[in-house]
Amino acid sequence: MLTELEVLHPFGQGNPEPVFGLRSVRFRQRPEVFKEQHFRFHVEDERGRRIYGVAWKLAHRLPPVGIPVDLAVQVAWNVHNDRKLLQMELIDWRLSETG
Repeated sequence: MLTELEVLHPFGQGNPEPVFGLRSVRFRQRPEVFKEQHFRFHVEDERGRRIYGVAWKLAHRLPPVGIPVDLAVQVAWNVHNDRKLLQMELIDWRLSETG
């Protein structure tokens, strides 16, 4: 999917970067706060595959552990030390609606 999204570049005024919604996500562990402002996290699918993420300037609003939340995220490749991993950037979250 990310390869297909690259066709939409460049992002900017008049061509905003896509934002995706993930519903009823449960954090199994408390996100890791860093530099007192941001946090790192990961979520797993039903097969146990992890996707890592980062939330900039949201450390004051950590999502709860074990409670379903809806996420608004952007996705991109994180290339570091010759490793290329899919990474989510958390834009915002809310408690999932029940019913």
